[in-house]
Amino acid sequence: MYEPAEDTFLLMEGLERDLNCLRVLLPQIPTVLEIGSGSGLVSSYTHRLLAATHPLNINIANADSSIPFQVSTYAVDLNPYAVEASRATLQRNATPGEVRQSDLAAAVADELHGRQTRNIIT
Repeated sequence: MYEPAEDTFLLMEGLERDLNCLRVLLPQIPTVLEIGSGSGLVSSYTHRLLAATHPLNINIANADSSIPFQVSTYAVDLNPYAVEASRATLQRNATPGEVRQSDLAAAVADELHGRQTRNIIT
């Protein structure tokens, strides 16, 4: 595991830049699945970006009337140090989500079964 570097921040910038396209492609309740989460920064950022900018969270009348919008977030890494780092990052950023130690997506196969999915590669 390495500290977030230029590639991490480039990915985050790309996600923000392509947010309108992501909204069109994603199902009603999007699922963020980061495989090889490392620090968990991308998982946390993507979750918060989608949740904060979803039309259901845009307040029309006042702050008390916004409707909460759900984003399911999973971070998976084989490295136990990365798993702990991802958990700490999600907790530090108050990002709801699950972090699991596993290879690829095997750790969340049951949760993803039957969901509409899109493979988005940036």
